[in-house]
Amino acid sequence: GKPLRLNYLKELMTPLLDQPVRTDDLQRRVALGEERLDLGELRWRQSPVKRGAGPDGVELDFLPVPQRKQSIDASLGYESTLGGQWGLAYAARNLAGSGLGFDIQAARNRLQEEASATLRGPFRAFPGAGLELHVSAQEQRLETAFAFPNPELGGFPFDARIRTVDGALGAYIRFGDEGTGKLSLEAGQRQASYLYPGLDLERTERTGTFSGEWDDFDRVTLPSQGLLLRARASYGRLMAGDLAQTDFSSAYLRARGLWPLNPHLGLDLDLEGGTGNQLPLDRWWVFGGTSTLLGSDSLSILAPKFAALRFGVPIRFHGALGLNMEVEPRFDMARFA
Repeated sequence: GKPLRLNYLKELMTPLLDQPVRTDDLQRRVALGEERLDLGELRWRQSPVKRGAGPDGVELDFLPVPQRKQSIDASLGYESTLGGQWGLAYAARNLAGSGLGFDIQAARNRLQEEASATLRGPFRAFPGAGLELHVSAQEQRLETAFAFPNPELGGFPFDARIRTVDGALGAYIRFGDEGTGKLSLEAGQRQASYLYPGLDLERTERTGTFSGEWDDFDRVTLPSQGLLLRARASYGRLMAGDLAQTDFSSAYLRARGLWPLNPHLGLDLDLEGGTGNQLPLDRWWVFGGTSTLLGSDSLSILAPKFAALRFGVPIRFHGALGLNMEVEPRFDMARFA
């Protein structure tokens, strides 16, 4: 690595000098070094003590292993309401040793099409902080009767479509022992279109958003323990166009905790809510389906304000070939306004 990045690694490990080796502290620092410096692995080993260092002394040697440069992931699935669906994700890390990261994602199902690209560049002097440039496009087909009035598609337009194109520039900083926390501040612009037979409305929206997240789940897929906290607040303005010009704001909060009772049984508590003032229809909260509200069709609920409570008891099985399976009886309750 470059000298600046090695200096960060030295600063990270220096507090271990002349101290008892605490494996939990060592592992946290190793994980943090891997995350901050985009490493595939930070290998360490215990070496024989040098002569004169004392009978209880040890030496730790660290070897930074670069992150794999590129990866591509594909997914296929089926869901009763969304039909067949696919996703594709490409990621490049530490381009030319610069620390730059690049992500491209695309996904499609019967009701949604979306694609996005993100360029992420860390501040060299402050690993874990940097800038993000994000662009995305999405089209959503609506198969719901609106429970609340809206100026864009009033009435009950079945099979209307909302199309958005976004661009945003922001700064972020990660914190916590393993980079599990993240704060972001960004400015963005959106071009929104409302499409319905005989109707085609467009407008431009500009927003400023502050968001924060803490995620220490033990794994990405089917986590068994940990805490997720996610909050976001936005303020924006609808620019002159086919619809009235006005200001709007929104706020979102989610808190989810997982507690294992034994290797095969646990508790899952999930609280989530979103609100808005003068929100345009393209920023209403889309709800419904197994991940948000059991008993409703996926993406079937569109509302400017919501609150939801979900409580479950996940039951886990370890199958052949290292497969993990989970069944979760769950109680859901939600309110919309």
